[in-house]
Amino acid sequence: MHLSRFNENSIVKQMFNVYICTSPSTIVLLLLSLSTWLCLCRWGFRYNMKDHQMNLRRHAQFLARTIFVKDNDVDKAARTLNRILNAEGIFQQYRLTRYFERPTRTRRRINYERCKAIYDEDMARKIKLLTRTVREEAYPGCS
Repeated sequence: MHLSRFNENSIVKQMFNVYICTSPSTIVLLLLSLSTWLCLCRWGFRYNMKDHQMNLRRHAQFLARTIFVKDNDVDKAARTLNRILNAEGIFQQYRLTRYFERPTRTRRRINYERCKAIYDEDMARKIKLLTRTVREEAYPGCS
């Protein structure tokens, strides 16, 4: 089995150690945590990946995100991985914890997010009301 460094310039490369694990039958894009990578460096690439995968189940910091690469299309797999990580909020958490945020700015950000969520919910409710096609009144509130 051959491990090669993933050279995509994306935020995933900055966050995690991303490797392409190629075998004769398939290519798998593995997302390994830093301690897993250190374990691989310590044992070398001749380390048996089957035994290592058994240890990863017990590993606390292993991120269970594996994307299968079809037809050697690594870019599409990277986009899929970025979409999954973005949907789960990992990018946002990474950006927030990359630098120290002062407590006053944290409070301001949290209050802003609360107000924005309330506004978005009300606006979605109003838009849903106006875009309904079957209504008792054509123009609600104007009778």
